[in-house]
Amino acid sequence: MKLSLVTLSRGDDHGYAVVSRELSHALADAGAELLQPWKFGADLTVAFALPCVFFFEGEKRRNDLVLHTMVEVEPTPPDWIPSMNRCGAIWAPSQWVADRFREDGVTVPIFVSGYGIDQRVHYPVAGREANFDTLRVGIWGDSFGSRKRVLAALQCFIDANLPDAVCEIKVNSRDLITPKTVTINGETESRITIINQSWPIAAMTNWLRSLDVMIYLSGGEGYGLMPLETMACGVPVISGMHTGMLEYMTEDNTLTVPSDGMIEAPSYEYRFGDKGFMRECDLSAVIDRLHWADAHRAELLALGERAAKDAAQFTWKRAGEQALASLQSYSSGLVAT
Repeated sequence: MKLSLVTLSRGDDHGYAVVSRELSHALADAGAELLQPWKFGADLTVAFALPCVFFFEGEKRRNDLVLHTMVEVEPTPPDWIPSMNRCGAIWAPSQWVADRFREDGVTVPIFVSGYGIDQRVHYPVAGREANFDTLRVGIWGDSFGSRKRVLAALQCFIDANLPDAVCEIKVNSRDLITPKTVTINGETESRITIINQSWPIAAMTNWLRSLDVMIYLSGGEGYGLMPLETMACGVPVISGMHTGMLEYMTEDNTLTVPSDGMIEAPSYEYRFGDKGFMRECDLSAVIDRLHWADAHRAELLALGERAAKDAAQFTWKRAGEQALASLQSYSSGLVAT
């Protein structure tokens, strides 16, 4: 099968840029022939992008175009729907996204393939023993003001008041001046460190493997590579179990907290013209989970081992094979008609 792949994302370390790169390799490994976007002869064009009219001419539907896209909160922006319904098909990263699109008015075919981890870099420490000294807590997000809710996670760590715990916050806000420490009541909190850097993958996974537990309070994910990669490195995650994370999180591999409440998603109206709403984790339950983690180090280690074993099943190879099978099935239907 010949595919022309297009992405409108810039950079190579986050978002659609990472997804398009990894899935492109996975599709090729699964047997697809990838054509440069300027060449003719593709069976389908696959675009990794938010819905946009750039791909269309007037009201005409493009049966040859498969759009890989996602939404993280509710509802899908209404302005997206007409563009999505002019595509031949939609490729969603998770069943939650597919269900969201269908409920919000998408009528063209939708298929799901999932994402994955690279088992060569995302793996747990071999022979790791339970840490009964300092509890190392991680918080990971893109910035302090996004739906990742980094500040809420930090407040939970502070309120848990664990004397033998330290917290490292990893963000990647290149344009944001970020302090390296936190000051509480006029005094520097030595147990909390803020890291604002873009790390290569080896440094990132080494950091993940150094942790005992991760707090991840994102209000919504199309899939959620951050928590999946954390789990694959053998680190238990404290999180609400919702949206795209339902693909791999279970009550048996995650320190789950209730997340039934809904709050307005930050910057959503500014970016897309309509309000969006995301899940709100129960912060008191997060604090309880931190106390449990501190008091049950051996059980915490075992949970991390279980998380790593479950996460290892979700690979880019698997996602590429599933996606190629769906693309071939869709293309065959076009030829048949």
